[in-house]
Amino acid sequence: MKTLTSRIKRRVLLLINNFKSDCAFSILYALLRVMDELCGRVHLNKLSNIAHEKKDKWILNYLERQLSDLIQKYKNIDDIGVFEENAPVWVCWWTGVEMAPDLVKQCIKSIRKQTGSHPVHVIDQNSYSVYIDIPDYMMHKVKNGQMGIAHLSDYIRVSLLEKYGGLWLDSTIFCASSLPESYFELPFFTCKSNPTSCGYLSQMRWTTFVLGGWRGNVFYRFIKEAFEEYWSQEQAAVDYLFFDYLIEVARCEIPAISMFLKKVPNNNLHRDDLQAAMNQAIGSENFEQVIKSDTVLYKLSWRETYRLRTIDGSESIYQYFLNYHF
Repeated sequence: MKTLTSRIKRRVLLLINNFKSDCAFSILYALLRVMDELCGRVHLNKLSNIAHEKKDKWILNYLERQLSDLIQKYKNIDDIGVFEENAPVWVCWWTGVEMAPDLVKQCIKSIRKQTGSHPVHVIDQNSYSVYIDIPDYMMHKVKNGQMGIAHLSDYIRVSLLEKYGGLWLDSTIFCASSLPESYFELPFFTCKSNPTSCGYLSQMRWTTFVLGGWRGNVFYRFIKEAFEEYWSQEQAAVDYLFFDYLIEVARCEIPAISMFLKKVPNNNLHRDDLQAAMNQAIGSENFEQVIKSDTVLYKLSWRETYRLRTIDGSESIYQYFLNYHF
């Protein structure tokens, strides 16, 4: 009972703090977010959906106003970028791989194993400056806690892809087989499924944990400048999924970017299956049953609670995954 009370208390305090932070943008926006969350928790789904849609619309309108000059600058640019042979694969763990959770270390091992002739660069707080420059005002806001590491990572990935091209994989991506060259041959690439109303703004049309493309592609040029423009003015992200809102603005306002997204074929359709199966008691000899032939990249999470053993003592897929030799 004490634990439940503590959890409720933490949730209420978080809700209050988020409300105060959101009020810096707009009281209406703050109220919509509270309504979305509270109604969702008590299963008033219709009201929650209405608030959620209005919240999304408010954020998109806000960003379109903030970035209006930049949108006009890129409105008629359709530069596909420059194709590079053996373009790099980029991964990031800010505090360094040696400090990463075991799951992340295994994912990075799998990526190194499956990239063929494409070099793998693992970025951290000590190595990013070898490849890109991050504006001082951004690093200042990171140190002050105004800009989170997740949002800094978003800026890092678009900056690397804009400057060098290649493929960005989150450090929690398990690479089950060799990366297809087709991922590198498109001017813009991302994981994609048939559009669906899934509660996320992307509607499965893109993911930010897998992104790729050619050096200088207009998508990365625009998004990079949008990050810089936004963070030069603001003291906080308007939403944790801020990156997705920027992509949606770009998709709606810049025809070339909309075209790039449409031309990406559906791929990695079972990318969530491994995470869903981690606590299952499927023997090690059946691990491959989870891995599908049409899926190379599987999204995991180091924040999830996975069990090494099931209730009956059987080896879990998670334990087998940690012991897997690449």
